[in-house]
Amino acid sequence: MFVAGIIKYGERTWVLRSASKQHFGDALLPVPDPGPDYAESVKNYDPEFHNVKRALGLKSSNNDGDHDSTKSSMNGAYYLFMEQLRHLYADLILSFDDQKKSEGIIRYVSSEEAFKVVEAELSFLYDVLYTKAVVVYSPLGILLRTVSFLSIISTLVAFSFFIESSKRNMAQNNLIDSCLRDKTKFNHEVNSFFDKNKFLERYRYMTWEKVDGMKEPILGFLLEMTNDVRRDRKELLKHRGDYVITKKGDFMSRKLGWSVVDVEFDHSILLWHIATDLFSYINDDDDDPINPKSENAKISKCLSEYMLYLLVMCPFMLPKGIGKFRIRDTCSEAKRFFQERSLSISDRKEACRLLLEVETKIEPIEVKGDKSKSVLFEACRLAKMLESLEMELREKWEMISRVWMEMSCYAAIHCGGSCSLMSAFLCHTLS
Repeated sequence: MFVAGIIKYGERTWVLRSASKQHFGDALLPVPDPGPDYAESVKNYDPEFHNVKRALGLKSSNNDGDHDSTKSSMNGAYYLFMEQLRHLYADLILSFDDQKKSEGIIRYVSSEEAFKVVEAELSFLYDVLYTKAVVVYSPLGILLRTVSFLSIISTLVAFSFFIESSKRNMAQNNLIDSCLRDKTKFNHEVNSFFDKNKFLERYRYMTWEKVDGMKEPILGFLLEMTNDVRRDRKELLKHRGDYVITKKGDFMSRKLGWSVVDVEFDHSILLWHIATDLFSYINDDDDDPINPKSENAKISKCLSEYMLYLLVMCPFMLPKGIGKFRIRDTCSEAKRFFQERSLSISDRKEACRLLLEVETKIEPIEVKGDKSKSVLFEACRLAKMLESLEMELREKWEMISRVWMEMSCYAAIHCGGSCSLMSAFLCHTLS
């Protein structure tokens, strides 16, 4: 589409330039003609031969005029436009021969035909000055139109392929990956990843993940929630992760409840997104052939990165809050942390390891105050708490995945009316 647009505007610019008075006249100037070499011709000059040649030239000229007068009005109009009217419009001088040819065409036709010739001449001039006919019907114009048409067709095919391929995919954003890849200074006026004025830049960090295996677990979780509370099922729609944690007992509620109940929803999304990423690093043993990370781990990661995508790219689909400020501050702190230790960080695993090595016994708000909205090291505390739980790893991943499912449902229910399809689905499921 970009190529087609450039061609369209290029055609328009080309036509406007061609129709300008100066360029129009310059294009009509004939090739400079110095005539025969006088120094050589004068040596062989024969007056009698010259007179005969001149007489033959005049006779030929008169015959041409008689021949032109027999042309059709349209052919005559085109000839007069190309050879005379264009030159007159450009303030160029016509020769005596041009006058004779013009007279030969007009003199021997009826008055009606003469006016038709003039009308056709003016129509040709209008096409040259005010339309793109000259460009479009030239060889280069036909080539450009062909390229433009093929560009539009290729865009349509590519877009259809993209839509078809993304039907079963879910958009993803990962904060740690994005901060590691973004090379701008941490104290830059605006972080490129989260700057709405750099819309295309933000798409650099977006990926896609297939969601075929997630439908059944999510639906199963929703049905399980409806079976647990039979009287007031709509009450479940108010939960945003605390329902799953509360089911694990009072100890779990006291240990993790603060991360989903005592903070705003966008705060909770950021906390659990980073914590899920760090917890995944802690338990990522690629050398273990029987890795206990089950499908719940994949669901957790996928929903975590999808919720961050919504927070960054589609905040209108989430409950109102100050998520934009939290993202910017968290990203700025993460970039500062990584850049100060850039020599020690070779990949994201090293970055996660260094984050987890920071002592977080004291809450960040007590050390830093509440001016910055960064949740980076709060998330590190949450990741360590998840790791310290006396549960099987599979149970931990199951709990984390269900927290993310509950958050996703909460977001769907509390989004605006323009994006309430998922809300309608949940209301039908829970009714």
